[in-house]
Amino acid sequence: IDAIFVVAMLPADKPAGDKETLVGADKPGEKGSEDHDDAGEKTGKGKRPGFFVAFKQTFNNGLVARVVAVRLAYALITRASGSLQINWEQERFGLTMAKMGMVNTTKSVIS
Repeated sequence: IDAIFVVAMLPADKPAGDKETLVGADKPGEKGSEDHDDAGEKTGKGKRPGFFVAFKQTFNNGLVARVVAVRLAYALITRASGSLQINWEQERFGLTMAKMGMVNTTKSVIS
């Protein structure tokens, strides 16, 4: 379902950015762009952009931002409804946490 959603939302003919943006094509001898965090070099993690740089790059493209926002909203709603369902079942049937664990295990095996 996720793949179908992404294919439907994103155009197939244009990449999200130029080659440097997509693969970080800085030459090894050059200092990285100003958008890169210095923390990666200090900790020996390599030349990966930091969280906020990746966040900014993701939400700069409107189509990608919409897909990510819808996906995040769907995940939030799914988790919230699952939590509410567990609380409702526990209160409705008067189950202890041990019994709820057994019910959830059975539900996960069945589905």
